[in-house]
Amino acid sequence: MNRSLKKHVLVVDDEEIVRLIISDFLNMSGYDVYAFAHSKLALQHLKKKCMDIAIVDINMPDIAGEEFIHIAKKLCPHLKFIIHTGETHYNVTDSLQKLDIYQDAVLTKPVEDMNVFKTTIERLLAKNKPKEIK
Repeated sequence: MNRSLKKHVLVVDDEEIVRLIISDFLNMSGYDVYAFAHSKLALQHLKKKCMDIAIVDINMPDIAGEEFIHIAKKLCPHLKFIIHTGETHYNVTDSLQKLDIYQDAVLTKPVEDMNVFKTTIERLLAKNKPKEIK
């Protein structure tokens, strides 16, 4: 991946091992990754630098994932989201659907094939991208 074209990924998860595994995998895949154990710290980071994608755990101790997403979207309107949750029956709420977040952006823990993160990131970044003129 060309350095100037590196995509910036935010990982927000209070489980250290999960955060480290995702971050390491995405770093090795060529992404520029910023990982946080607390939603408040991640929001402080977004105030300084917008990301391309945020991978967000729904059950966070300080600011819940859905609330985090709403705040983050106001800070960085072009930010895309992957919801990463241990809730096996999680359904994207109407308020998140209004932010263009749908069930296909929900990954249930544990994700056994880490390539799912890459393909989901690529798919989300390709959405709303101007088509090439031939």
